[in-house]
Amino acid sequence: MNKISFYLLTGTLLISTAANAAGENKHAFSKQCFSFPAVAMTPSHDSVNQKKYKITHERVYHANNKTGTILLYGPIAPWKYSVSAHFTFSALYVDPDGRGKDTSVKAELRFVGDNGIKVISTLDSNNFANGSNKIQTMSNVVRGTELTLKNGFYVVRMYVNRSTQQFSSKALGYRLCSGSK
Repeated sequence: MNKISFYLLTGTLLISTAANAAGENKHAFSKQCFSFPAVAMTPSHDSVNQKKYKITHERVYHANNKTGTILLYGPIAPWKYSVSAHFTFSALYVDPDGRGKDTSVKAELRFVGDNGIKVISTLDSNNFANGSNKIQTMSNVVRGTELTLKNGFYVVRMYVNRSTQQFSSKALGYRLCSGSK
């Protein structure tokens, strides 16, 4: 084994050991988060068949002459510890017309279980947007709901809406963090 390989292996082991130790110590980090990029989400059948979307620069948005809704589905991975009775659900997006009706990005945190589908939290850029081509974050603190994988699973649905070709909203991803800001 050469020196570079030895140093890489040693560094990897040290980082892995520190991460495992931090994972065992609930006080090592103040929050536990899960994030997922929109470019890795699964588009709906209609979005694929109608060739509605493009993916560039970590963004999902409408193809040149397309309007309507792009529907994306994404997972919530299992957490090592159950998430407390309150957490923050956030989504990153671009909504150039702000609170206007031409574009929007919506995100829903949903629980799919034995008793059907329950929407836990909904975010709508028309309630948050400042009208900008810059990346923005919308967040909601959800209280009184413990995330658990008993009898079901969680999924996030993102809707990227465009009614005219003048503007184009973009989805970048979502995040779930235990606790609140």
